[in-house]
Amino acid sequence: MTHTVTIAGREVDTRDPCAVYEALSAYRLKILSGGQVEEIEVNSPVTKRRTRFTPANLPALDAELVRLRTACDACRGGRRAPPLRGPLQHQQGIVIAMKNFIQSGNIVPVAAPSGGVISGGGVLIGNLFGIANITAAEGAPIEMSTVGVFDLTKSAGAIAVGAKVYWDAAAKVATGTASTNALIGTAIVDAASGDAVVRVRLNGFIG
Repeated sequence: MTHTVTIAGREVDTRDPCAVYEALSAYRLKILSGGQVEEIEVNSPVTKRRTRFTPANLPALDAELVRLRTACDACRGGRRAPPLRGPLQHQQGIVIAMKNFIQSGNIVPVAAPSGGVISGGGVLIGNLFGIANITAAEGAPIEMSTVGVFDLTKSAGAIAVGAKVYWDAAAKVATGTASTNALIGTAIVDAASGDAVVRVRLNGFIG
C-alpha cells in the first residue's frame, strides 16, 4: 500500500501529520488565491479515513487541517505548527495572505460541556453555539459546526419561515420564544406547532 500522495505539486508521506498539514495548507492557500486546483484524495493520518477535498468544500478541508495541526503539535512535543494563511486582502491589486489567520471558524474544536453531547445536538458554551459532530462525554474533545443548515428538535409552538430561532439551554431544544434564550439562527421552512423539528440556518454567532 502506498503512503505517498501529491498535494499542491509536492509528494507527501501521508503517515506524517506535519507534512500533510503543510501540503494541505498550501493547497488551501492556492484555492483562496484563485489558483487552479484539482480535487484530491488523502488518507488522513489522524482519522485513518480516505477523504476527498475539493475547492467547493473548504469547511471539510478546514476541519481536517485543525485535526492535523493538533496531531502535528503533539509530534513536535508541543511546539505549534505554523498557522494557516488566508483569507486574502487586496491592496493596490496585490493579493496578500494574512499570516495570523487560523481557520474559517465553520467548525471549531471545544471540550464537551457538562452532561456531554450527542451527535447532531445543539451545544451552547457561553456565547458560542454549534452542532456537535460526534457523541462524547463531558470534557472530551469534540468539534462543532457553527454555521450551516440543521434540523433541530424544537419545543411546542409554530415557527414560521424567516422567524428568529432561539436555543433553550435548559431543555436543549430550539424555540421561537426569545425570553432569556440565545438567538442561534433563522427558520428556513415553516414548522407547525406539532412538528418535532425546525430547520434552522445558524447565524454563526449568538444574538
